[in-house]
Amino acid sequence: MPAIPIGTIQMYYESHGKGQPLVLLPDMGNDVTSLWSQVPRLSQDFRCIAIDNRGVGRSSKPSTQYTMKLLADDVIHVLDHLRIPRAHVFGISMGGAIAQEMAINHPERVGALVMVASWARPDRYLSCLLELFKDVKRSVDPLTFERQVALWSFTRGYFDTSYDELEKRQRASLDVPYPTPSVTFTRQVEACMAHDACDRLGQITAPTLNIAGEEDIFTPLPFSRELTEMIPNANLEVVPGSAHAVHWEKPDEVNQLTIDHLTNAGIALEPIDTPIPV
Repeated sequence: MPAIPIGTIQMYYESHGKGQPLVLLPDMGNDVTSLWSQVPRLSQDFRCIAIDNRGVGRSSKPSTQYTMKLLADDVIHVLDHLRIPRAHVFGISMGGAIAQEMAINHPERVGALVMVASWARPDRYLSCLLELFKDVKRSVDPLTFERQVALWSFTRGYFDTSYDELEKRQRASLDVPYPTPSVTFTRQVEACMAHDACDRLGQITAPTLNIAGEEDIFTPLPFSRELTEMIPNANLEVVPGSAHAVHWEKPDEVNQLTIDHLTNAGIALEPIDTPIPV
């Protein structure tokens, strides 16, 4: 799919499958290629609209300030362009924070909501970690950066059982055709550090599922519990033996939980079974 004009920038998206529309939002610094564990399965049941957030992939990479609201408005503009009045939303980590802003500021546009390893607000520890990621991104080569992030994102068990796969994925970072520049990675990190929806989460009306890795040290379980408690119609599912990258470590479990939630939410959205405009 080509990038589409959204004001002064271009936003890239991909469309896969047929049925009710499901927007998929990647995590910090990643583009749609990071959704390789979700799109093939979810697109069997839904029309998956995977979006490169501002600053990554084939979307524009302005160096101006980013906020979660701005990133959420970008997604709404993409839906406007595609003439999709309402969609389910699946967001991973930062993508979950973007989804919160969509559900708060545009409730009529969000059907059901799934957030994976997300948070309502960062604590001091997470803020310091994000600050460190900014510095590391500026200072090292892409492979070293991916190896550093992996230590915070995967369980020790995954390193023991799937290290070859992990190393292969990390080395692929050397050949990424649309790498994330340090400056726009920094802008996304700053948006994550500034995100605080605690006093507004009670406004979310969309049926919500929070999925958390039991061993997540990046956004640990108390974050997911807090998020769940603050959203009126929310449930929490904890996936054993997984960490922050639960969607990669346990993709079958995450995908099935997502399908079950979206199916059981009972929200009938207009299916998209024909080519959508570009």
